[in-house]
Amino acid sequence: YMTKMSMMTREIHRRINTSGEFQVDHAPLNDEPDFFRIVINAPTVNVHRDLERLLDAIEEIGLSIDWHHVFSKI
Repeated sequence: YMTKMSMMTREIHRRINTSGEFQVDHAPLNDEPDFFRIVINAPTVNVHRDLERLLDAIEEIGLSIDWHHVFSKI
């Protein structure tokens, strides 16, 4: 479970950053799988609009990935 969840986070992280629309990071937390880390530090950021778009991007990218192929590497 933890390995697959961390792989999902890392793959979505890689694709989001590659797209150039967002810059996100990920990190583990004790005995939990990797999770997204997002820092908001700009006066032009509209938290509702921009976070909603980020969540939409995470969902869209997650749906576009062939997870069977990704998980076949473990």
